[in-house]
Amino acid sequence: MNAAPSTFPPLRSLHRSRGLLLLATILLALIIAPAPQTSALPVLQQGGAWQRVWKGDGFLFDLAAIDAQTLVGVGSEGMILRSTDGGTSWHYQSPVPTADLFDLSLQGLYAWTVGQNGIILFSADGGTTWTQLNSGVSASLNGVAFADGNR
Repeated sequence: MNAAPSTFPPLRSLHRSRGLLLLATILLALIIAPAPQTSALPVLQQGGAWQRVWKGDGFLFDLAAIDAQTLVGVGSEGMILRSTDGGTSWHYQSPVPTADLFDLSLQGLYAWTVGQNGIILFSADGGTTWTQLNSGVSASLNGVAFADGNR
């Protein structure tokens, strides 16, 4: 009978692994499915060469689409990225706190992201501007979801 592990990997390592898993899943989907004209991550160009479309540092933990052209991503050290051209170019949204942002949920133009140290950020304009809200907790928040358009 196996005993339960006495130590667990650091939380930051788990979120890095989640980010890498997200990237691997999206890349696999791009390889298997026919590629659209533009994409949020590296794109296989005609002729078989990959083009890197985002050259930033850090880890991307979640990525969501408002529509075919507007994409929002969140990640390490408060990274919030936004694309309005289907992922061809990305722009940092600021100012944001330096806490890691682990999850993102979109409902129309409303967006919520949560992360390290109980951080909650809200956007009412599709991720262009963000407002920090008080969660009342200091623990990391690892997930956020909309039940419907009102909650």
